[in-house]
Amino acid sequence: MRDPTVIRRSFFTALVVCAGPVGVGGAQRDPVLPGDGLQRLPPSLRATLELASPLSSGWESEERVGRITEALAELQVIAASEEALGARVSGSLRLTLPVSDPAGEAYEEDSERGAFEPFVIVPAESKTRTRSGPRAVATLGTLLSGSTDFHVTGVGEEEGHFVTEIHTRGFYPLWRATWSFVDGWPTLERLILRRGVQVRTSSAVPLFRDATGALFQRERERFASQLLPGISDWRARLDTRLGQPLLGHAVGIALGDVDGDGLEDLYLCQPGGLPNLLLLHRPEGSVRDVSGKSGVDYLDFSRAALLIDLDGDGRQDLVCSVGSDVLFHRGGGGATFKLKKALRIPSSTSLAAADYDGDGDLDVYVCAYSDPYEGNVLPRPYFDAKNGRRNALIGNTGAWELEDVTESEGLADGPPRFSLAAAWEDYDRDGDPDLYVANDFGRNNLFRNDRRDGGSKRFVDVAGVAGVEDMAAGMGVSFGDVNRDGWSDLYVSNMYSGAGNRVAYRRRFQARSGEDVRRSFQRHARGNSLFLNDRKGGFVADENAGVAVAGWAWGARFFDMNQDGWLDILSPNGLLTQKRSDDL
Repeated sequence: MRDPTVIRRSFFTALVVCAGPVGVGGAQRDPVLPGDGLQRLPPSLRATLELASPLSSGWESEERVGRITEALAELQVIAASEEALGARVSGSLRLTLPVSDPAGEAYEEDSERGAFEPFVIVPAESKTRTRSGPRAVATLGTLLSGSTDFHVTGVGEEEGHFVTEIHTRGFYPLWRATWSFVDGWPTLERLILRRGVQVRTSSAVPLFRDATGALFQRERERFASQLLPGISDWRARLDTRLGQPLLGHAVGIALGDVDGDGLEDLYLCQPGGLPNLLLLHRPEGSVRDVSGKSGVDYLDFSRAALLIDLDGDGRQDLVCSVGSDVLFHRGGGGATFKLKKALRIPSSTSLAAADYDGDGDLDVYVCAYSDPYEGNVLPRPYFDAKNGRRNALIGNTGAWELEDVTESEGLADGPPRFSLAAAWEDYDRDGDPDLYVANDFGRNNLFRNDRRDGGSKRFVDVAGVAGVEDMAAGMGVSFGDVNRDGWSDLYVSNMYSGAGNRVAYRRRFQARSGEDVRRSFQRHARGNSLFLNDRKGGFVADENAGVAVAGWAWGARFFDMNQDGWLDILSPNGLLTQKRSDDL
């Protein structure tokens, strides 16, 4: 199988080629003829686009998954009609579900959880009941009416039938469905409902409300003209040489009180060609744009920012990645800033601050990424790339003396990675902050902060021995004490792919590669990871926590949403927002 990154790049290139030239002199010389449009493309590009068809590349199982997805959508449409539904499924349909019903012991409720009441469905290995005939059809209709977002996550064969594992949002979230195929179309033969955990709310009103309109009531024109359009809109209107990321990678924000009024203000990074925004928080809850007045409305591509006190004067200073530089500004009060230093660190993606050496001044770690989607170097190998960019640790010795101490502190010993996020935390409770770095296309780093002779510091990468390399598509990291044992646990955002989980476990996938390579690809598609601190300098993966499936996940965060004393997780996900609601 070809490198998936190459395929992704070629596909986007193909979209441009297929679109054809536009504007003056851009008329198509040859008439558009009926038939296969791929015939007009160069052979190499044609071969790449043909891979989009599962059958042309020998993946009959994926072709069947596509048909099953269509069948599920059709069944949902007719779910209310038992007659129509019965005509579309097998006449011998069998449906197995836990023995308890919604009013019985299938739930374990906790009245002290406030607005949220979790309930647990009885495991499939417990007592079950099987329905057939009209009762099975009626139950299926109820299930289809209350379920959304079907995702086929696993496939196999069993006694001549095609078996699928399906995740869905509904009362029973895990399905095992058995299908027969006649003339290429699937018919549902058997459905087993698996265990799963759902959460319901006792609140009569939505728990959250969209406050965007109120927030931007004084800056409606700015919001409508600059923030409402998506990346795809700006890429069509602005020169890409300004820095328009194809995937919208890591456009960051920073919160801090920059004018000393006790309210948190917002600094928002923007793609190239659009000015960064500094939005002051007004007492009534709206914001006011002071970007130009503050002198921080940079037009270069900006991915990350921090509002922190670098010089200990009690005022918020601004650090932001702008173009190929990381800029350090001194806050002067009243939302004013003065540029103090610019350090050249190309392709920076995120920033993390901590006083790693205990001298009282905050230091800054800079993640860097060589974007393969922008014509830069391709990650090699795809699942454990070692040809990315060098990250940097900027040491702060006071009086705005900032220097690159990456090598001297031991952070440049390993290969350069494709880093997207980092977080500081004293995970081993020895009194100094350690550093975790989440890398796309490969292994992550856990740099333990060890004291050297003479009182200086040195970092040692212990991710392997600590069990947190998590070799996948690392895009976010968060520390929090999820089990309330007094030790920091670790949550890493990756990419979950239903298609990846189906394909990577098939025998024909990477058939010429070793089992280690196959496992690497399988891990790449598995999703997010939760690691519990073992209190001995390492971590233990908790694969039963139910936090892996979060889509194309970015920088997740722990927070106590329902104020019950237990940390919850917010995991942003997605890619590009288009007009179709189910698009990436």
